[in-house]
Amino acid sequence: MSAITITEKVNISIYARDLANKAGWQTSDPFAIVTLLNGGTNSRIIGKTEVIQNSLNPNWTKTFCLDYSFGRQTHFNVGVWDSSPTQGGRNKVGLDFHFFQIKRYTSLPH
Repeated sequence: MSAITITEKVNISIYARDLANKAGWQTSDPFAIVTLLNGGTNSRIIGKTEVIQNSLNPNWTKTFCLDYSFGRQTHFNVGVWDSSPTQGGRNKVGLDFHFFQIKRYTSLPH
């Protein structure tokens, strides 16, 4: 007998706080790139947020919808970048961070 897999749509929204200012005398214009990490070379970019001008505490409105199998560990990478042009290209303004598992609640947690 095989196990039943529950797959549902999940929406991921992101924000950042206290980013490093990499724009010199200006304030960074951050955006984020969300990548689904499937291990090895199977990773794929889910999408990119909008650029928030002059902010070190962006609240992006872009959400990312994907199918998720509950109970299965899933890895995401969120890289935060400054869209302001620099001599060496774009600067990373935040650390990469990962989401490892999404919990499914049948009722609100207490």
